[in-house]
Amino acid sequence: MAHTLDHVPSTTLVARIWTAIVQMGENSSRAQTVKRLNAVSDEQLASMGITRAQLVQRALSTGAL
Repeated sequence: MAHTLDHVPSTTLVARIWTAIVQMGENSSRAQTVKRLNAVSDEQLASMGITRAQLVQRALSTGAL
C-alpha cells in the first residue's frame, strides 16, 4: 500500500517541516558555537584580554573559543 499525505492536514505537515528545519539549524556547528559564545561572561572576556567582537571573530573563523 502506498503512503500518501492525503490524510495529513497541510498545517500539520508544514509545522513538522518547519520544526525539522529549525532543529537542523540549532544543531549546526555554527549554532553550537554561538551558544558557547553566549555562555562566556564579561569577566571571562576581561581575563582573556579580548573583546566579545574579537571572541566572535576568532570563534567563527577557527571554530575555537
